[in-house]
Amino acid sequence: MQKNWRVLGGVGVVAVLCVMGYFFITYGSYKHWKFSRLLKSVQSVEEIKSDQDLKDADKDVSGGFTPDETLSFYIKALENRDYAVASSYFIGDKQAIEFTNFLSADVYTLDEYLQLIKKPYLGTYSDDKMFYTARYELPGPDFFARFRKYPNKRWKLIEI
Repeated sequence: MQKNWRVLGGVGVVAVLCVMGYFFITYGSYKHWKFSRLLKSVQSVEEIKSDQDLKDADKDVSGGFTPDETLSFYIKALENRDYAVASSYFIGDKQAIEFTNFLSADVYTLDEYLQLIKKPYLGTYSDDKMFYTARYELPGPDFFARFRKYPNKRWKLIEI
């Protein structure tokens, strides 16, 4: 009788470990699926909204030739407290909004923000390679930086 309880307990432990293993494996793929779904829905909205900005895009030479380069230019401008240049790395209609936000932020908040955006991130291109999303792996809510490629091959920030 006691031997049956041991066998039954062993089977129970194996079953619990299998369920836990399945959870950890599927949770990672669920997170990836959820992220890619969010990315697609947001990109379709931004595509409609930012097509108006593309008319003047060829004249706009701010931004890098890669999303990483644009982000490094943006960080450098913020470190130099050059908010006009930093806001120029955003898509057209967001430049004035970001410039105003920088002017109204205190130095302590900007320094915390800089430390946050300097952290490593996981980048994903859209299927058409016109959008790029940098997802920061931070505790708490997800934090993203999103970019759009202009016709002149420059990458601009949509939001961060």
